[in-house]
Amino acid sequence: MINLNFSSKGTFFQSFRQLFLGNVFSQLIAIAFSPILTRIFDPASFGIYALFISIITILGAFISMRLEGAVVLAKTNRIAVDVFTLGISFLAFWFCIFQILIYFANQLLSIETLNLLANYSYFIPITAVLIGLMLLIDGWLNKKGKFLFISNLQILHATSTAICSITIGLYYASINGLIIGAFAAFLLTSIIGLMVCGNEFWSNLRFPTIKSLKKTLKDFKNFPLYSTPANLCGVFSVQSFYIFAGIIYGEVILGFLYLLNRIVSIPSSTISMNVGKVYFKYLSDNRPKKTYKNSILLLLAMLALSAVISIILYIFLFSYIGRIFGSEWSDAENYLVYFIFLGAVNFIYSPFSFIYLYLGIQKYELIWQFSTLFTSLLIYAITFFFKLSIDAFLILFVGKQACLNILSNIYVLYRLKEKKS
Repeated sequence: MINLNFSSKGTFFQSFRQLFLGNVFSQLIAIAFSPILTRIFDPASFGIYALFISIITILGAFISMRLEGAVVLAKTNRIAVDVFTLGISFLAFWFCIFQILIYFANQLLSIETLNLLANYSYFIPITAVLIGLMLLIDGWLNKKGKFLFISNLQILHATSTAICSITIGLYYASINGLIIGAFAAFLLTSIIGLMVCGNEFWSNLRFPTIKSLKKTLKDFKNFPLYSTPANLCGVFSVQSFYIFAGIIYGEVILGFLYLLNRIVSIPSSTISMNVGKVYFKYLSDNRPKKTYKNSILLLLAMLALSAVISIILYIFLFSYIGRIFGSEWSDAENYLVYFIFLGAVNFIYSPFSFIYLYLGIQKYELIWQFSTLFTSLLIYAITFFFKLSIDAFLILFVGKQACLNILSNIYVLYRLKEKKS
């Protein structure tokens, strides 16, 4: 029997249920509005939007220096808020750097596909900052066990993204609707997120000094030193997939891939990430001796659940994409199986990636993530020089990701077992 009690306020499964239901509703909202969005915006617009999302996601991977994880592990509320403040300082720093870099981005944007983003470059820095702020808020709410608030913020973000994009798209049926809608949703969710942090957060908030920032940074140096580059490598490996696909195969194919990611991979992987948030809280409140057995049971549960989700997705989506999202999207069915498998792979991997933080072995996570990035770049080079088809490219990429994720899970569970003894 799995017994993952980690606080007096609830259990692992109660907390997971709160996050799971919120995630299910937010994903259902995104999927429910997708047929409307695909009839307002064509595949090419979605392809450009995918590039925008990929770029801000890459920037968001390091802008908070992974301090949201340190917020969860901080021993007191005061220390946690100090870490949060340090994270805000990094957000301000990187925002200034991004603004400067925008002025030098013209040569990069001379690439035909990326050039389509030139008119929206000023949205990139501020949206990346909002992503970093949302991560820090998520870390604080996770620490306090306020999973219902996290769940509601997910629903708010999904709803506001869809409504803003549709509203603007009805007047300007171009990429404007998608990008401005995304920005508005991030802004609204961040504001509401700060409002629900609670009195414990605001009462411990103090104006930072250089001395206090240095002390906090020294205490949690492993997060910016190891976790940040590791996370950046991992996120860049995933998001560069869409950038590369857009450059090589064009924005229309990229639009197909983004839609599949939106309705297949993202729902399954974000559910898994929510399991990981609760699991990380459980790990931080217990010793390795107690966590290993339950971690193995959790792995078996994730394997079974991923199989069920994959079968359901295949049955309900294959041969129906064109009917649901419009005839011009029917060719996306050709790539459905790849994304179902990729979603299953990430679903199983995500929760156990938190073990790196829990055991303080972020440098090994950095090695693993660098391997992920290196192999992705290798596949891009092979695809480019040998002019591989989109199917061959997808087979290589998905197969590589599966192998590396399996190796990572084996390694961290072995280290957890070693720690318990």
